[in-house]
Amino acid sequence: MGVPLFVSHSWITLFALATLFIALVQLPALFPSSTLGVRLLGGLAFSTLFFASVVFHEMAHAVVALSQKQRVHSITVMIFGGFTAIEGEVPRPRAEAFIAAAGPVASFVVGVMLITLAFSVGGQGTMLGFIAFGLGEVNLALAFLNMLPGLPLDGGRVFLAVAWKATGSRYRGAMAAVNAGRFLGLVEILIGLVYLFVLSDTVLGVSLILVGWFLRSAAGSAGRQFTQQETLKGLKVRDIVEARWPRVTIGTAISTIAEDEEFLQGRRSYLVYQDGTWAGMLPVRAVKSLSPEERRGLRVGDVMVPRENVLHISPEDDVLAALQSMERERAGYVPVLNDQGQVMGVLSREHIQQVVLTRAAAAQPKPERGGGKKGKS
Repeated sequence: MGVPLFVSHSWITLFALATLFIALVQLPALFPSSTLGVRLLGGLAFSTLFFASVVFHEMAHAVVALSQKQRVHSITVMIFGGFTAIEGEVPRPRAEAFIAAAGPVASFVVGVMLITLAFSVGGQGTMLGFIAFGLGEVNLALAFLNMLPGLPLDGGRVFLAVAWKATGSRYRGAMAAVNAGRFLGLVEILIGLVYLFVLSDTVLGVSLILVGWFLRSAAGSAGRQFTQQETLKGLKVRDIVEARWPRVTIGTAISTIAEDEEFLQGRRSYLVYQDGTWAGMLPVRAVKSLSPEERRGLRVGDVMVPRENVLHISPEDDVLAALQSMERERAGYVPVLNDQGQVMGVLSREHIQQVVLTRAAAAQPKPERGGGKKGKS
């Protein structure tokens, strides 16, 4: 399929904790005659297969996205599940719903198969049956919880698609799903408080509160992302490029650059020129990584990033596509080159956010002045 897979550090922690919990807590209680080595292998098998099931869930999203002619950038596995990064916007509600539902459907199928396997090998009375049944339960829970109708859950994407179809607006559908996600998070927190203070179940109560907090936070983040996409829709790079950007010649001493406080605080970079031709970029990290002793005697040309290694964009690119490229490359700014290879200016993430705020504020309805029109007496 050719889609990169990334694993966050948080997942590695979860993998280790799950392995130890199964091996040192659950298996000794159910199978006391088993050896420590067997229990550790059982815990490792559970965690490995759980990881595989999460990857399978995300791969289902990716496969359906590819079938809908969408480009999939990557799959990332995190402590709260996974994330499939799809480039650009899904063009139709039907495709959005299919891609979103693919993951929960895959988890449901895996869950049913594992529980069937558990019963075929003697149920939970055997270690293999216990592991298979437990993984089946986890996958079924993953399927059903993910289909709750609120972002950032898969069910929220399905809800987005339904609301999009009903309203004719992807943005209105997205904000409906965002609000549903915030509401679900609030409900989780309230239920967690009941378990914590009324039913005296500290573990479940705190867990529900944390999950609810995560849902509300992630829904808010999704809302900001959709607002950004809606605000920047139709904008070209040429519309917001910053033509005035600091320049420096390739022979300038690094010790001189190191005295620029705004540069060292990451507020700007430098376009590097040689004999009037753009030669590359001087990022702040290239200077800050040098000690004061190392800076002495060095020139900009010694530490700059040459133009062939610099991500650059065209003035005719969509701002949203340019922003996605910058996020993938973790670039705070990129030069904008015309067809002749000349620098027209720089597009920075900071300036994009300023444009988003300005356009969003301008789109807000203005209050009427003077209490409206007066009627004739």
